[in-house]
Amino acid sequence: MNLAQRISAYLFLILLAIALFFLESEPKPRPAEQSVVANRYPASTALPAR
Repeated sequence: MNLAQRISAYLFLILLAIALFFLESEPKPRPAEQSVVANRYPASTALPAR
């Protein structure tokens, strides 16, 4: 019984860690950050001029 409880506890912790990881990676970047990146690196200067 002790081994089964230990295995179930480890499974619960692993599932909790996976759920937290997906919740943390879910939010998209804010529009302000996207505009800053777009203004700093415009698409016209992304490729070297020829």
